[in-house]
Amino acid sequence: VMFANVDRQLVLWIDGDPVAFDAPATYPELDNSRPVSSDDDPGDLAPVGIGSRAASVEVRHLRVLRDVYYIADNSLARGAPITDYSARRSLVPLLRTDDLIEFLSTPRYWQDRRGRSAFDDRKSLSFELGADQFFVLGDNSPASADARFWPGEPYVDRSLLVGKALLIFWPHPLELPIPLTNWSLPIVPNLPEMEFIR
Repeated sequence: VMFANVDRQLVLWIDGDPVAFDAPATYPELDNSRPVSSDDDPGDLAPVGIGSRAASVEVRHLRVLRDVYYIADNSLARGAPITDYSARRSLVPLLRTDDLIEFLSTPRYWQDRRGRSAFDDRKSLSFELGADQFFVLGDNSPASADARFWPGEPYVDRSLLVGKALLIFWPHPLELPIPLTNWSLPIVPNLPEMEFIR
């Protein structure tokens, strides 16, 4: 069984064949600028689930895949998380990753006493590229020091792209816990993920 919620359409496959529904499985564009959650419906705090009605179900080999979302940040502050929010006036805690996680998982923090939403201060960025200039993005948006953060020009010129990519030689490293602390260092080589590119 495979299920997708992509491009405002729900699609279900069983044994590789798409299932035809008796009604349209499309929906109108949603306002995703702010998360939604309530006591009755956890909403964005529980974005995916599995259930059954009048049937016993056993689930094995479950995987949940999501789109990559690139955070609109272009300044790497030492130790601070990469976020979409403006440091000048945001209600969002911007200095520690733990504080940011606590904030994003607690709806009562999402607006101030005057009803102003913390998510109104979300930034946007644009980068202008010319012909044969390539904007390089990492696959871990909250932790990749990619072209968003490069000093000078945020691109790779075609003349610098030589040869063919053959090997993943430094995938995301494994975390090495530091004893007696809550910290870890991402320095352990992830040997199983080092492989030839097919």
